[in-house]
Amino acid sequence: MVSTLSQENVAIELNDLIFEFTPALGPVLDIPSWKMDRGDQIFLQGDSGSGKSTLLSLVAGLQVPTSGQVSVLGATISEMGSRQRDRFRAKNIGVVSQQFNLIPYLSVLDNVLLASQFGEMRTASIGSRAEELLTRVNLGTDLFDRKSSDLSIGQQQRVAIVRALINAPEA
Repeated sequence: MVSTLSQENVAIELNDLIFEFTPALGPVLDIPSWKMDRGDQIFLQGDSGSGKSTLLSLVAGLQVPTSGQVSVLGATISEMGSRQRDRFRAKNIGVVSQQFNLIPYLSVLDNVLLASQFGEMRTASIGSRAEELLTRVNLGTDLFDRKSSDLSIGQQQRVAIVRALINAPEA
């Protein structure tokens, strides 16, 4: 029997996970069992096309497995509907993808604040939190009102990082 304390410490748990883009190609991922505790750090390494990004998409709830279970922070996200996964991700998971997906016509600050609308941190101080985080990643106040499309790739990446952190995710 697993103790409650150890279950509460689990951040990610995969059971009988299989993911296929198409049945003809066979499984991209086949993971019988794997878990990661809160506070652990991992390094994913593998050849291009080996399933690293797919695994991260499954853990973030951006995709669902062909079969098996994906649990994050005790919630089985593989059994949630699309909207439930979106809400869970906004509240609990900070995601910075390879493509930053900023809205080009919105300002830096508005891109970050938009992300806060999907989480539960809708407080009067959310603007201050956004500005503090932007400053912490070395984006000056002179950039806050600039369109994200006018930023360098490095600056866009930092905006994406702040957007991932604005809701204070647990994972």
